[in-house]
Parts: sequence; structure tokens; C-alpha cells
Amino acid sequence: MPKAVVFTHQAAGQLPNGWSAGRYGIPEDIASRIDRVALWALTSMAKAFNNSGFTDPYELYEHDHPSEFINPTGGWINLLLLSSSGSIKIPVGACATALQSLEIARDTILIGKAKVMIAGGFDDFSEEGSYEFANMKATSNPETEFAIGREPTEMSRPTTTTHAGVMVAQGAGVHIVMNVKTALELGCPSRGILAFTSMSSDKAGRFIPVPGSGPLLSSFGFGQVGGMAMVAHPHYLFAAVQPADYAAYKVRNAARYQKSCKAMSEMMITNSLVRIKDSTPPAATHTEKQPTSLVLDHSNFKTAESILRSSSSTAGVGIDQELISSVPSSNPSFVERNFMEVEIGYCRAQPAPASSFAARWVGKEAVFKAPGVFDRQRLVNHL
Repeated sequence: MPKAVVFTHQAAGQLPNGWSAGRYGIPEDIASRIDRVALWALTSMAKAFNNSGFTDPYELYEHDHPSEFINPTGGWINLLLLSSSGSIKIPVGACATALQSLEIARDTILIGKAKVMIAGGFDDFSEEGSYEFANMKATSNPETEFAIGREPTEMSRPTTTTHAGVMVAQGAGVHIVMNVKTALELGCPSRGILAFTSMSSDKAGRFIPVPGSGPLLSSFGFGQVGGMAMVAHPHYLFAAVQPADYAAYKVRNAARYQKSCKAMSEMMITNSLVRIKDSTPPAATHTEKQPTSLVLDHSNFKTAESILRSSSSTAGVGIDQELISSVPSSNPSFVERNFMEVEIGYCRAQPAPASSFAARWVGKEAVFKAPGVFDRQRLVNHL
């Protein structure tokens, strides 16, 4: 028989009453098949592009190769606004997913894998999810909050020391993140410099009863995930740019600003902020990522070749492989007979001593096999 439980969490952040996706240009046949939070995310994405100076997301494909433009959004957003084109990198997390997405965007750009990233997150709530998070004491308790005298608008306190001030809510947020060179070349407005990001948990654990085990408790380890994003003022960037480059950027930025402002006004008047794509993006004119020929660096080959030719005793290359479990590193006699004291001390100090012993063992075997000898004395004589 199903249990009847009392649901006490009756306060949550919700989308505004009366909000209509049709007022932003989303056709009714599409709006009727998509949940409201996804529709909210669609409008957030379209507005983020316009605030970044792009009146049409397809413009990115005119400046960057698809492999250099990565978005973390799948499903409806990627399909309807970007025609499912380009690379994707989707973060998954229960807490602080938006900040996690921002950190992924920053790291991906820093390693040179992308020039432009779409970062952000969205969240929805359900009765089941709210109930389970409440059991973990990961969210605020409205009954307790009402007893204290707090209004629903005051119940979201994510930094409270009790770790019980998080409020479930609906919403979405989008950031367009790009490297400095691309932003300056395109004349895009800079809202800030993403100087540093970090994610971590709070070391807080929870204990919940084990079903059917009576008084026994099991460590569930549910702690809240948090993070930090350090955003610097864009003036720090402009101060480091050469005067001539900054003057050229200002001209491009002013032209892009006027174009985006005019487009935003027209979109709001004509209810066309979200423009659903019905065709694939044009062929990319930016081909920097598609070299016609592969340039090889032969310097290492020549160095290795000269070393091999200078040694008349080289007979071949030694290769060896073993299962970690097949190396009897737990046998004291084997270890003392085949490893020096320095090696033994090093291997036993590693997090996985067996793996370390095995790695050194196959290395020794490979050295023995390289000159074509299989015992220590013959190897010494050979060398």
C-alpha cells in the first residue's frame, strides 16, 4: 500500500505568473510541447546573445570554426537556436551547476580548445525532488521559517551556517564567454573578466536510516557543493591594450552596440526575441581549424636517430608488459632480490605500492630485452 505523507515544503521560487513564451516569439505549436523552464531558458539564451552583440547566433559561424564554438546546452535550446550545430560539453550536477558550467567554459578556453563558450544553467523543481532534498536537510524548512517569522521572500539563505537555507526554484541564466582576442576582434561588449573559478564541497555529511535495518545508520555524505567566480572589471583589460588597438575596438564595439540595441527594440515591439531556426547555418568561412597539410617536427626523430647510430651495441627496443597482480610484490624475497633499498622505499611510499613495483619490474624487463640479454651479468658485460 502506498504511504500517505504530509508535504510541508510549500515555498519555492517560481516563474512569474502570466509569463507567456509567445510574447518572445516562440510559436504556439512549439511552446505547447516544451515545459515552461525550457522556454524560459530559450529566451535567456536569445537575450544573452543579443546583449553580447550578436543579433543572430549564426553570426558566430562566420568568425569561428564550429569546433571553436562550444555550447553546453543540449535538447531544445541547441536544436531551436543553433540547429544542433557545433560542439557541446554538457555539465551534470545537483548543486552549483551554473558555476560548474562557467568553470568548464573558462578552462576550455584557457587550454585553447575553444574561442567562444555558452555557459550557464537552469533548474526546475518537483514534489518528489523537493521531498527528498528536505529529508536530507539540504533545503530550508518552510514550517520552521514561518515559525521564526520569515516571509517566503526571505527564506532563501544559501550561506547560512545551518546548511539548510537553500530554496528550490525554477530559473535559468546564460553567459557568453570568449577569449580576449576574439572579443576585441569582434568588438563585443565586455561585462567583466572571468579571472578565477573554483568548485568545492563543504565537508558536511549527513546520516540517514538504512531501510529495514532498524536503528542502524549509514553515512550518506550529502554536503552542499559551492564555488567561487572572481570577476574583474573590464577596465583592467582595456588598460593593458595598446591605444591603437583600443581605438579600433571602440569603433567596432559602437557599431555592434547600435545594431544590437536596434534589434532588441524591434524584437520587443514585434514579439520576435527568440527566432527559431528552420535551416542549417551557412558553410563556415573560417577554416583555421582545417589545415590543408600536416607539418611535422622531425627534430626528435633526428636526435633519436643520431643516438642510435652512435651506439654500436644497440640491438633493438625492449618491450614488456605484465598484469599488476602477476608481479609478486607482496613476497619479501622477490622484492629484496630484484629491487634496491631506494626503490623499495619509493614504491612502498606510493598510494598504490603494487602498481609502483609492477611498473619498475616491467621497466627492468624491458631494459634486459633491449640489448638481447636476459641475465644481470651478461647485461653488465654488454654495457
